[in-house]
Amino acid sequence: MAEPGEKQIYHGNCHCGAFKFSVALAPIKKAAVCNCSICRRKGYLFAVPEKPSDFKVEIGESVLKTYSFGNGVAEHKFCPTCGTGVLVEAAKLNFLAVNVNLQPSSIFPTI
Repeated sequence: MAEPGEKQIYHGNCHCGAFKFSVALAPIKKAAVCNCSICRRKGYLFAVPEKPSDFKVEIGESVLKTYSFGNGVAEHKFCPTCGTGVLVEAAKLNFLAVNVNLQPSSIFPTI
């Protein structure tokens, strides 16, 4: 168990397993909700790492596809095979949010 203020490593993947990752986060106790149209429609719940470099691709470095809309600042990244939305990234803002509402075999806890 992680000590208070200590990061814990979580592992996750898209539904088909083509993309696998790890992310260092404070122990997850709640998730953030985005109110943009795609996040609302897909039911995404997010955890935000302290810094984007806390997110590491384990398998499938070039697998994810990107979708942007509106002002194009945020890029929604998803697996093109199974359609799982994995993360949202705004590189110009040094921001990354990981979807914790992934398929049940992921190692993220139920929130």
